[in-house]
Amino acid sequence: MSYRPRSLASSVGIALILICNLWYGEVSAETVLSWGQHPAHLVSKHNYLFWSDASETPIKKTPICGGETIPLAKKMGVPANVAIQRQYIFWIDERTGISPSGSCSGGGGVTWVLNKSLLDGTSTTELARGDHCSGNADDIAVDETDVYWVNSTVSSNEFTIKKVPIAGGDSTTLVTSQWTPIVALTSDATHIYWAEDTYPEDPPSSTIKNMPKNGGQIEIVASGLKAIRGGLAVYGGEIFFADNNYFDTLRFMKVSVSGGSVTTLATVIREDLFEPKNDVKALAVDNENLYWVDKNDVNAVPVSGGSITTLAGILNEPIDIALSAGQVFWTESTGPAHGETGTVKSVSSSGVAVTTLVQGGAAPRKLFLYGDVIYLTEGGPIGLIEGFGRIAEIPAGGGNLATVILGVMSDSPPITSDGRYIYIADHFSIKKVSIDGRNTQKLYGAYDEIGDLVTDGSNVYWISRVFSTVHKIPVSGGPVTTLSSELVGLSGPIRVRNGYVYWIANHETINKVNVGGGQVITLATDLPFLNDLVVDDTHVYFSEHDARRIRRISINGGQIATVASYLSYPPIYLAIDDLSLYWISQIQVAAISKADGSQTVIDYNVLSDPYFDGSLAVDPTGLYWTETAFGVIMKYNFGICRFTSEAMPCIPLLLLDD
Repeated sequence: MSYRPRSLASSVGIALILICNLWYGEVSAETVLSWGQHPAHLVSKHNYLFWSDASETPIKKTPICGGETIPLAKKMGVPANVAIQRQYIFWIDERTGISPSGSCSGGGGVTWVLNKSLLDGTSTTELARGDHCSGNADDIAVDETDVYWVNSTVSSNEFTIKKVPIAGGDSTTLVTSQWTPIVALTSDATHIYWAEDTYPEDPPSSTIKNMPKNGGQIEIVASGLKAIRGGLAVYGGEIFFADNNYFDTLRFMKVSVSGGSVTTLATVIREDLFEPKNDVKALAVDNENLYWVDKNDVNAVPVSGGSITTLAGILNEPIDIALSAGQVFWTESTGPAHGETGTVKSVSSSGVAVTTLVQGGAAPRKLFLYGDVIYLTEGGPIGLIEGFGRIAEIPAGGGNLATVILGVMSDSPPITSDGRYIYIADHFSIKKVSIDGRNTQKLYGAYDEIGDLVTDGSNVYWISRVFSTVHKIPVSGGPVTTLSSELVGLSGPIRVRNGYVYWIANHETINKVNVGGGQVITLATDLPFLNDLVVDDTHVYFSEHDARRIRRISINGGQIATVASYLSYPPIYLAIDDLSLYWISQIQVAAISKADGSQTVIDYNVLSDPYFDGSLAVDPTGLYWTETAFGVIMKYNFGICRFTSEAMPCIPLLLLDD
């Protein structure tokens, strides 16, 4: 088979034709553009190839003629906690999968990544990676030289406190506790302090311990304690804490950092055993009072002991508390379920003027006060499932909530691009990152998981993976419009062309609707299991997995025509340009001429993995595809001669569009 040369007039907006191999040396007909971890979802736009993969930088780009691969967005789980020191944010990033030691696995955040970022959220560096297998404390202690955090494994149920240089380097294990959980960690200028919780042993034997930061003898500061709750707070040479017998008694206490007698500041006795009032979530201290949040209230007791004062009521699930300049700040969450949201509130230390700083948001959780700015984490266990979670900031006096650190949670997510931004389907969230990688933003949080998305430059259109409902949102954000609300089962891909959105519903139906909304038109239904569809100005082309064929139908409906049948392997992904229709199977990449229907096999040696998403894309310079079994992105360079029977490769062209 032979192809006619591409007409320059058929390539809209061509500004210049450049010979790629003048820049990169001789380029063969087939080129490896990149190696990666499960590369998928290719998009060619404005002389770059964009794609997603399963690496620590899951959104990338590379010049279409070959060159350096440039990361655009970083991988991120949900932030479990945050601390600030020396103009840096230190934060724990909670991930799913297999923990670093292999001790545990699952979807509950079994891997912790300790990071350091600049205060503006840029230039993030990974300091350490650890196991989070047994419910250890998420506290971070940081000083001028080191960060301290807690890791845990299972089988031996080992809890460790590790020290990591803030400048980077190897971790040092300072403390190891077998079977006894480390439930709180804090520090002062010279020592670290932690709580080991053994309750409900009889007699109670939970302890608070300390150790010099540079290593040395471990000392017991307080012992014989019940279940320690709410963390530890160090102030003025004393450690403040609370313990709970799980039934009716809650005690607030303090002890010297060097140990000695324990002083009880207040005791709460609960008459109704089902009343959760004494379930302390977090505490903080200043020179006057010990403050805490429980299931009902924000409370205070003098540091010398005395009567408990209730400062404010709590409506939802309390998470954390922080202090600054006579103000008490706390977070509340509606609870770990779909649609979780929450608030950040403040009240004066005298208990007047409750103010709501954040209403809504993606489940605000941990707080850190730095100067006159509140840094907070969002996400939690639901964020880990649904793809939301970030570090944000807000002025302590009130103002706009702004993103500081946001990344991509899912591996190899679907993407699309308008040449200015890459739009990412990150579980339930739509995110966008500029093509220069300067910032990642959340555009929208959807009701359910996003199956695929596409853009026409004005709007982003997406389809629900489970229900096949179709929606749109302006690329700059704004109100969401539902284009199709029919719940019809699992979705296929979504495309946009000439003012219409096309999609596969329930792997058997092809629908379209005007981008402005209106009646949904079914072009074809009761089709064999559909893999993919592409659209040009006249037809919709679709691949049928079980029938091992490619067919087409007019964009206005009508009779279905067969384009290719009795293929050796099921066609999985499709791509289209002015001249040809392309497909990739598990072992083959091939093309069909739109003019005469002749077929050419481009590559017989493709190794794709059917259990991982792949992709096929085309632009004026060549055809791109992923080989997921090898983790590579390949390009077939068209050149001026397209496909020919000649042995020598064509010269590839770089076509610069608008």
